[in-house]
Amino acid sequence: MAVKKTPTNPGFTAAFTPQAAKAIAKVKTTPAKQANPGPGFTAGFTPAADEALKATTPTSVTPDVSTGPETVTPVTPVAPDQKQKDKAPAVDSRKVLKAYLTQYKLEGLSEQTYNMLAENQITAETPIDVIGELLKDTDVYKTRFSGNVAREAAKQSTYSISEYLQLEDRYKDAMQGSGLPSTFYDSPDDYAKFIGGDVSVAEVQRRVDEGFKAVNDANPEVVKQLKSLYNVGDGGIAAYFLDPTKATDMLVKQAAAAGRSAQAQLQAGMQLTSTQAEGLVADNVSTADAKQGFTTIGQSQGLYSNLIGETGAITQEEQIAGTFGTNQAAAQRIAQRKRQRQAEFTTGGTFTTTQGGVSGLGSANK
Repeated sequence: MAVKKTPTNPGFTAAFTPQAAKAIAKVKTTPAKQANPGPGFTAGFTPAADEALKATTPTSVTPDVSTGPETVTPVTPVAPDQKQKDKAPAVDSRKVLKAYLTQYKLEGLSEQTYNMLAENQITAETPIDVIGELLKDTDVYKTRFSGNVAREAAKQSTYSISEYLQLEDRYKDAMQGSGLPSTFYDSPDDYAKFIGGDVSVAEVQRRVDEGFKAVNDANPEVVKQLKSLYNVGDGGIAAYFLDPTKATDMLVKQAAAAGRSAQAQLQAGMQLTSTQAEGLVADNVSTADAKQGFTTIGQSQGLYSNLIGETGAITQEEQIAGTFGTNQAAAQRIAQRKRQRQAEFTTGGTFTTTQGGVSGLGSANK
């Protein structure tokens, strides 16, 4: 049967069980105070009524026909799915922190940094340079930024983490921009030598351009001569020229000397000493001049051999100095030998000494 609308009755009846109906009748109708009631909020029910409501299942809704047709749409609050919340993955702050420190190759300090965060020594907004200052006495930091350790020992100013990393990138750009492979000098230990040795990016660029690159692009004989003259091991050419303990000017001079020595070997089969090769560089003998001069020496070996009656061979040193005009006395001796030979050939016979004894050229006596 229909129930009349009242201020406390919305105009419908629900098929509650008799026990529930009795319990609801005893409910205090004054709502409990709550600032922001959420879904599923229950106000002012006694415990007995609350239990009864939990056991109540509405089976139908009947409109109050005494006042005309009325459509009632019950609104059921939707409570958050707590189970779904429980399934959401929790953020592992340790992993997040470790990933952050890994960018700077400081992952070994993640636990220590996490403890600093937990103790409010740092926050999520603390710059990496500040964190670096707090951790600079740790072994992990000293290993990663060993260039700073070397600078400090040499009484030089040190770099912040961000400055240090930027400097590493600039070294790498300078090398790769000159054609060195991307895997070359890509370790923090490599850059630490430059940073600790106070080697500027411009100097590294010069070493690559004038030293290693000049040798790397040259004839393989140049590399061979560099190894022979300066005892550079196989595979150590690049490291040799980029070694911050060596002076740039010296390295450039040695690379040029290896180039001149290569021409001596290629054109005349002559092995120079480091002093001879460096002497040519000091005397401004270019690679092209070296090629032409040693070609002449190679073609004139018969001139430098002793003939019967001649004394004192023209030494290698004299051949080089005379040909390139770096020693006037040597040049005069070579010129004199040429005139003497030409005169002998003109008269129709001469002799030269060989391993088998005496052999004739031209009109020979037997």
